[in-house]
Amino acid sequence: MAEYKNCVIFFLDILGFKEIIENNKISVDEMLKQFDNAEYHLDYTRWISKRKAEEIKWAKSKEKNYLQVSDSIIISFPIETPSGLFYTILDVMRLQANFAALHGIFLRGACTCGDLYHKNTTIFGPAMNKVVSMEKVAKYPRVIIPNKVITECSKYSSQIDYDARDEEKDIVSCLKMDNDGYYYIDYISYDTFGSEVDSNEQWADYIIELKKQIKIGLYDQVALDKYMWLKEKYNNTITANIIKNYREKDGIILSRIK
Repeated sequence: MAEYKNCVIFFLDILGFKEIIENNKISVDEMLKQFDNAEYHLDYTRWISKRKAEEIKWAKSKEKNYLQVSDSIIISFPIETPSGLFYTILDVMRLQANFAALHGIFLRGACTCGDLYHKNTTIFGPAMNKVVSMEKVAKYPRVIIPNKVITECSKYSSQIDYDARDEEKDIVSCLKMDNDGYYYIDYISYDTFGSEVDSNEQWADYIIELKKQIKIGLYDQVALDKYMWLKEKYNNTITANIIKNYREKDGIILSRIK
């Protein structure tokens, strides 16, 4: 008999989807291509080609459910999945990076845990209702991760020698605390996303492309508050030390957004 499972669910939404379509910022064919490739981007990004054995196992896991509906992307998995939250955060980080820097498409979203039925294209339950409401709370181009979800998922690790504190430390290492008290997936900073990419040069290539997209958004002044949030996070990342180190060691010029 079919029944609810205690699951973690991520609900991601494309910001400004209506404006993108109405202003022909991206062709129908290109938008369809990005939707078709979204699941692919969860497992790969231009700046990360090396994957650990545990990540490869997760990518092939039958526990992970994926669904794309209109301009929304939904990912779910049973809460007791070993390191399920940690690996999904890495997946979403890659998706955000590719969509943002390569295509100027920014994602907003949230996750929660609770009763859910998700099989193929059929999905419903209290957790689904809750996460849709939480997605609006995210407001900016970020995916928020509530403390409750972190605490519950930390009980289940793929590492034999880990306890809940170790797993929680790994999860939080992928996040940043925002001004409103919410953790969000950090797809910008050097110490988080930069530690995932294959090299310093790869991160610099990424951050330069991201800067271009943020400046376009600031100039267009559509959803300006979202791009002001991005500008703040970008500028917080491009510190004087990072500018100096990249210039002196790699000959790469990085700069903040004025």
